[in-house]
Amino acid sequence: MWLCRLRALLQRNKGRDLFDPDYALRLLEGLNSARIVKCFLLYLEKGEVAISRAEAQQRMFQKLVNPGFFTDMGPLLPTDLAKALTEEALKAAFSMVMVELIDQMPGDEWAKAGEMRKRFGL
Repeated sequence: MWLCRLRALLQRNKGRDLFDPDYALRLLEGLNSARIVKCFLLYLEKGEVAISRAEAQQRMFQKLVNPGFFTDMGPLLPTDLAKALTEEALKAAFSMVMVELIDQMPGDEWAKAGEMRKRFGL
């Protein structure tokens, strides 16, 4: 599920694709994010899909400027979790997935990544 969710996160603009990786990273102690990234890269390779670190970072930051990116999650969650989806919580989820997974991909950083981190306060 992890690998499918990460691929979906990078290929479409659905906030729900961010929820599962963030939830697992916070909930599962001792999760080896480096191993997840390694498996993800193998998964992409088997599917004959190439996504560089820079491209993944760019795609992630494009989601933050999309006003509808986070709107699809609320109706899919239990009420208590949906109420916890504040702007701050969503930014924290984005940051967690970005730092623990996307930024760990091999290769060069996207040229505008630093600028975008400042812009969004990450």
